[in-house]
Amino acid sequence: MTTERRPAGPVRRRPVHLAVMTGAAAGIYAVSLAGVTALQASTDADLAAARQPVASAIAEQRALHDRLDIAVARAADGYAEAAAAYAAILETLGAHETDLAALREAIGAAEGSAAGLSVPARAALPTIRSTAGVSRAPRPATNATSGASGGG
Repeated sequence: MTTERRPAGPVRRRPVHLAVMTGAAAGIYAVSLAGVTALQASTDADLAAARQPVASAIAEQRALHDRLDIAVARAADGYAEAAAAYAAILETLGAHETDLAALREAIGAAEGSAAGLSVPARAALPTIRSTAGVSRAPRPATNATSGASGGG
């Protein structure tokens, strides 16, 4: 049989008071953290309420931006349509310019032919001279009436 030997000195006790103090400190720390968290939550709620008008203004600006974006897209579409119509006009304009050049050549040829005719610009008309012995006689006075319509 073996017997255990115990130290010959005073009996050592475990330090229970240290464990109680550590637990109490941890509890106090937890309660203080809970208080800080509650205070922070209250402050955050107040801050969110104070920022609500700004958030509403931001939402309005976002909606306005979206409407403006749509209007710009519509304007860009209109510009693209106008550019396409202008390009189509330019294509037909080339054909018209070719037709005008041919007309200009035809007019030049006609002017050249007319210049070769040597026709005066205005033909001279014969002049009429009045004779000195001819004069108009006055009408004789009459008293008779006819039965014809139109009177007299």
